[in-house]
Amino acid sequence: MKTEDEQDSDIDLEKLQRGHRDEFDKIYQKYASKVFMYAYRALSHREDAEEIIQEVFSEIWQQRQKIHSEGFIWKLVRCRCIDRLRKKKVQCISDEHLDQVYRESDIGKRLIQEEQRQKILQKISEGERQVLSLLMKGLTRQEIAELLKTPIGTIDSRLHRLKNKLKG
Repeated sequence: MKTEDEQDSDIDLEKLQRGHRDEFDKIYQKYASKVFMYAYRALSHREDAEEIIQEVFSEIWQQRQKIHSEGFIWKLVRCRCIDRLRKKKVQCISDEHLDQVYRESDIGKRLIQEEQRQKILQKISEGERQVLSLLMKGLTRQEIAELLKTPIGTIDSRLHRLKNKLKG
């Protein structure tokens, strides 16, 4: 049984962007039930949730050139749910409720983590990114220094800067 990360690697977004239908089918297989669960939880109406699936996957195909991560898919789902609630002029369900549904869902948690990871990666330099990546693979500071052909003091400086950036 494949993990979600392995399933992510099965989907080639570049092929999807070029119009390969089999990549779209893979995305549909992976996300359709999750999109339905999110939409149903947000809208509390089965038919609306089913229509959200159709709208979202139609838009994924139409905007396939813009898709660079699964975050795009979840933003579409959330926007479609909000649009649906606005059309029905639902007063009792607020954006705060949708935000809560989103945060409580596994999908929301994963996307929030991904967004946080992306923000962190934007803050750090290439050298810090290399050190972080190698640390996450289990290498020691000494092994990193040898692999990058960099003095260990430089590795330690990058780690220190990295820790400060992650704190702030």
